[in-house]
Amino acid sequence: MSDQPPLISLHYLRLPSRKQIYKQYLITKEAGANVTLSTDLVMDSPLIIKGETILETGSKIIWFTFPDTWHDLGLFHQADGAFTGIYANIITPLQYRSPFVWETTDLFLDIWIDLSGRAIVLDEDEFALARGNGWMSPTVAEAALRESQLLIDGYRKGTWPPSFISQWSLDRALQYLN
Repeated sequence: MSDQPPLISLHYLRLPSRKQIYKQYLITKEAGANVTLSTDLVMDSPLIIKGETILETGSKIIWFTFPDTWHDLGLFHQADGAFTGIYANIITPLQYRSPFVWETTDLFLDIWIDLSGRAIVLDEDEFALARGNGWMSPTVAEAALRESQLLIDGYRKGTWPPSFISQWSLDRALQYLN
């Protein structure tokens, strides 16, 4: 490909009021998902789960966002390109402010699938704090809990993540930038 794919601006609200804007390349749409690539990750410190570094400055992430869905899904890679696992954020469904400006709110709960195939729910303490402080409505909190349970149940049944995700590698995603 001779042209760079378009950059999207993902406006990401972390309750109660912290906003971040992530720039990601919109590399394709496949199986009802927007497939984006994050290439400019800068972190104050690495993200470590169960003693394993899953993200660090220079890491790349292939993101899959699904319209009208309460989660996204990322294939995480370290700076050297090594795949570290699958991460799903429980979020509000994307709001498309324009074709390349999207908004969502993080609902704290996350699902992590490590290289051994173990799936765990993360940040339940942060979710409980946000819920207790009234940072989200009871309806939104219930939707977040329901979504995290659906993903865990789907993983146990072998129906989630969607099968097309396994066809993606960092090399495949990076080809869209050349």
